[in-house]
Amino acid sequence: MKKILLILFTILLLNCSKKADTFDLSISNHNYKLDIETGELNIDWYRNYKGQVQFSKEENEKINELIYKYHLDTLKGEKWVCGNEILIMPNFNDVITLKKKNSITSKIYISTQVSLEKSKPNKTEIDIFNFKEEFFKILNKNGDFKRNMDTLKIAKENDKRLFL
Repeated sequence: MKKILLILFTILLLNCSKKADTFDLSISNHNYKLDIETGELNIDWYRNYKGQVQFSKEENEKINELIYKYHLDTLKGEKWVCGNEILIMPNFNDVITLKKKNSITSKIYISTQVSLEKSKPNKTEIDIFNFKEEFFKILNKNGDFKRNMDTLKIAKENDKRLFL
């Protein structure tokens, strides 16, 4: 009887100690591309600028928790987030790429022309918007990210690109 209890207790401990899988995340838009895993920030149009953003263990854990909190771990393939209103040329400015073990699990395209009040998005789209907001709160508290965004702000003052 003691052996059976010991085996059950061991199995219980092993199951409880499993950690959630970690995801590698990158976000890109027409201004920059940021890879969270490596910390590389690229601004291709500004003299091929390459910056570095160091994330603490706590920041990485918070980002991974957000992925699970907003159920992005369950998304597979491509997800296009746009409103219900008819747009001739929707702007999918932000692209979030989730990878697990160097394999892309999902790619999320988010239109910046969507308003939560007017669009009536579904639960998945609301979760994606909330993830993006909390994710950027974490990024904006990071000193390296702030410095790189300051560089981007200066670069944009001299930006001669033409968007059609």
